Amino acid sequence: MFFILASLCASKNPLYYIPGLAQSNLFAIVDDSRLYEKCEITSNAQTLIWPSSNKECAAQLLDTIYDSENHFISHPPGVKITSQKITDGPPSNVNILNGLEDSYDIYSVYYNWVHYYIGNQDNFLDLKAHIESTVSATNYSEKAVLIGYSLGGHFIRYFLHHIVDEEWISKHIESAIYIAPALGGSFLSVVSAATGDVSFFSLFNQTFVKHAPVLYSLFPNFNNNKDVYIKEDGSKIPASEIFGLLKFYNLTDETMEGIYNLTLETLQEPIPDPGVNSAIIYNSGLSAVTGAKFSNGKNELVKGPGDGAIQIPEILYACDNWSSVKCFDVKSELHHNNFIIAEEVSIIIHDFLQVNVPSPTNKKIDNKTLALLIGLSVGVVIAVVISAFLILWIIRKAKSYGVDLEENLMDDVNQNIN
Repeated sequence: MFFILASLCASKNPLYYIPGLAQSNLFAIVDDSRLYEKCEITSNAQTLIWPSSNKECAAQLLDTIYDSENHFISHPPGVKITSQKITDGPPSNVNILNGLEDSYDIYSVYYNWVHYYIGNQDNFLDLKAHIESTVSATNYSEKAVLIGYSLGGHFIRYFLHHIVDEEWISKHIESAIYIAPALGGSFLSVVSAATGDVSFFSLFNQTFVKHAPVLYSLFPNFNNNKDVYIKEDGSKIPASEIFGLLKFYNLTDETMEGIYNLTLETLQEPIPDPGVNSAIIYNSGLSAVTGAKFSNGKNELVKGPGDGAIQIPEILYACDNWSSVKCFDVKSELHHNNFIIAEEVSIIIHDFLQVNVPSPTNKKIDNKTLALLIGLSVGVVIAVVISAFLILWIIRKAKSYGVDLEENLMDDVNQNIN
């Protein structure tokens, strides 16, 4: 019983933080470095490839190969790309989790973001196994909290809907927090697929960018983006037809089309309810690209409310349709890139956890339960003490009986001799 009381005081909820796009270090192991002349690496040695100052090497090794016969993706021949394993503690550049270490066991979940999500099965299964281990260690009294930023929010969406089932979620997950989440993609992904340009890939070649599966995973969700492109004649193109438009203008290739087809499942489905207490933290105070139109002989971007990167139709859909969600619109100048260091976001997270996931230090046992536990504990101690005395008494009696029996036997022997 003392162990029960101790566990109530000592156990913590495990908290898993999933970072956003390009925020996981990536490592390469190359069978024969001579095949990749742009890279100064050693064969069969693990080399940090992202972040890297050698963008040409990174683009060469991180490129995506599509197998049209078997419909799967890989990195170039003889190249294995891995990410860090799940590590203890939050990333050093994430301030919004500061102060939670005393109440939560915090872990960071890294993954190969270039191949998200169709190339991340190992990452998803590693997270599942890790959660099972940490939650079972608390005897299932403390379930896991998931916090995802940007692409990490989409990671949680996919994990809870496609990797685990409702029974598993009920047993292992307490809540989920989505920070500036890319729940239903972004039209910027369409722009990148068309042009081969992404801001932080500015030094990369266009082929690498256009072949990155993460772009197609983040195409606008078909259900929430009916009109994303306006043609010169005023006709409108929905998100479900936007890739076909790129193909019509010869802006795609076989690899792009194959990868796009592999991601259709999440693009077509309505953004699923995670089935747990959730919080969505977003910003409508800035603008974000929501589509494009052809005007005056050229394409122009169309903008709507957002955080500078992520549009909000999918977020508003989740806020209106999920069964248990609280949405927090900061309505400020906070840019998407700065959410993970913003004090206002940290306050929202701490307040939500305080209410929805009371930390062990704040969990209170009602007086009746506490009295019962103390009474049972005292009763167990008394029973143990009484049992110990009884055992000692029995042992002593047994020894005494043995001595008396031995003396009586000796008397009988002596009498027979005489």
